[in-house]
Formats: sequence, C-alpha cells, structure tokens
Amino acid sequence: MDSILRAAFFYLVLLLVFRLSPKRSLDSVTPFEFILLLMIGGLAVPAMQAGDLSMANALLLILTLLGLNVALAYLKFKFPRFARILSGTPLLVYEKGELKRERLEKLLIEDQDVLTAVREAGLERLEQAKWVIAERNGKLVVVQGDK
Repeated sequence: MDSILRAAFFYLVLLLVFRLSPKRSLDSVTPFEFILLLMIGGLAVPAMQAGDLSMANALLLILTLLGLNVALAYLKFKFPRFARILSGTPLLVYEKGELKRERLEKLLIEDQDVLTAVREAGLERLEQAKWVIAERNGKLVVVQGDK
C-alpha cells in the first residue's frame, strides 16, 4: 500500500509541476531540457520504490501510474472544465499582424519559434499568417490568411 501512495503522490506532484511549467512541445525541447526530464524521472523512481526493488513492486508502481493516467484521462473527458485546468487551453500568439508578446513570454516561446512554425507551414512571411496558435501541447499551429 505504501508503494501505491508514493506513486500516486509523485504522479500528482509531477503533473502539477509540468502543468505549471511553460508549454513547450517536445519537438522544441533542447537536448539539455530532454536530459533534465530524464533526470527528473530518475530521481522520482527511487523515491517511489522506497528501497523495495522487487519486480512485484515495480509492476505495482507501473500499474498505479498507468491507472492514475487512465483515471485522469477519463475525468478530463467527462468534465471539460477539469480538462482545461489540467491540460490548459489553446492560446492565440499571433493575430492580424500582431505578436501577442505577453502570451509568448508566459509560454516562453521566442519570436523565432513562431517564424519557424510559419515557414514550416509553407509561408514566406509572418504577415501571410492569419493566426498562430499555441496548442495545449505547446505545438505552434499556423492558420493561413487569405491569399
């Protein structure tokens, strides 16, 4: 039972930490940030195991984490407000020729990230975009303007 409580505690702590951290998609994570994510996982595992390195305990921890993930996914599906709290909402970061600086700063998105998304959408200039939206997963989506 102790392992289950530890796993649930760390799941919720990590969920809160990542929910409060800026939304950057995994495709824009730097190598250092990726290593940092691995280090966080490496630090959380021993704390969840509490010295019990048995296969049964490891299986129990895995099932607990997966069960919590499924339960939260169900709650997000059933209660849209809960989903907005846990996952956030898309945010408009560019509209009609104007970069929304305060939103970019909040999300820690640089101008160059927006320009990269515009180029990846096949546009030559930012002004050709109607909107750029930071999705809940941090990915930037470009909606093309009228040609």
